[in-house]
Amino acid sequence: MDLHGKSMLCTARYNILHLIPLFEIGGLQRQIANWVAHDGIGNRHFLGILNYSTEGLVLFKKDLALLFNGSNQGPETLIKTLVAHRVQIIVAHNWAAWDKAVMIIERLPSCRLFFVAHGRQLHVQQEHQAQFLSRISHNSVFTEKIVCTSKFLESMLHGFLPQARKKIITVYNGVAADGLDNGVTRARAKTGLGIPSERFVAGTVTRLAPEKNLQFLMRALDLLVRQGKKNILLLILGNGKDAASLRDAVSDFKLHDYVRFEPAIEAVGAYYSAFDLYVNCSVFESCSMAILEAMSYGLPVLAPMVGGVGELITNGEVGLLYPPDDLSAFVEKFDPLYRSCELRDALGSKAREYVTERFGLEKMIHEYQRLFAAPASGEGVL
Repeated sequence: MDLHGKSMLCTARYNILHLIPLFEIGGLQRQIANWVAHDGIGNRHFLGILNYSTEGLVLFKKDLALLFNGSNQGPETLIKTLVAHRVQIIVAHNWAAWDKAVMIIERLPSCRLFFVAHGRQLHVQQEHQAQFLSRISHNSVFTEKIVCTSKFLESMLHGFLPQARKKIITVYNGVAADGLDNGVTRARAKTGLGIPSERFVAGTVTRLAPEKNLQFLMRALDLLVRQGKKNILLLILGNGKDAASLRDAVSDFKLHDYVRFEPAIEAVGAYYSAFDLYVNCSVFESCSMAILEAMSYGLPVLAPMVGGVGELITNGEVGLLYPPDDLSAFVEKFDPLYRSCELRDALGSKAREYVTERFGLEKMIHEYQRLFAAPASGEGVL
């Protein structure tokens, strides 16, 4: 194919439905919103939400048609809606959304389906392994590509779906590094949040959920404070069902002076700008949007060696990695980052260059555009 042909492939325009169970303020939702905002090719994007939710809609910076919001519509009604809006492509962003999308595609074969696996939660409650494998095998038949957000996740899916290996690929999440207000000084950002400039702010942007392992972070903070690091402030930005238990942990460890909770908000940049260090302690991440965002703000990242995290962070170059759930290793890695501003600046500067080069949002959008323009057989530019 000549260069002109490749250009034509990448500038084709589509009507795309993003299907997701919930639209809250979180990393996945910011990823979709950024995709819509920065897609300058001329694609028309629509949003379908399986469970009624409105909170995350504030993330969108330009008009987006919400085709349905809630699960009260049956497949036939949804199909009529998609036909009326000439939707050509469904991108299912979650395992439950994949199931719903397949129900639609079975009745509307003219529409094309792409599934994006953002995480490893594969089973529904009470589902046996055989049922699970049968379900995703069935889904894969109606799916053009199964897109994984890390090589680690791609390897997992290869094991589950060996018959669909040619359909399984990796496209990393992308972050919009251009346009972020990285010129704001850290001291000024702290002042804007009511934090004394001398406080060392270790921050995390996350859902307050068991898989994020924030109880581990409480234990680590307790140990750090007992070691004499009295100027630490752990700033946790997010919502979730673990909020009450985390506040209980703060009380149990007597950490009221060292922990600050903030609800998930649209303008996360003000917080990244105030962090001295970004910390993550999840039991699994595929391609964490929060880690990429933190790196784009020139922050070093301290994170566990789980899932696809090692594909985002080159240990010792753009951040530091520790064995998962290893308290002593976390504290050992934390110490030099806490003590040395020069180390943090060096890692953070490289992190920003690295994320801009490898995980830019335009790069991600371009890869999806090429994917959509490839022949339906799955052969072609990817």
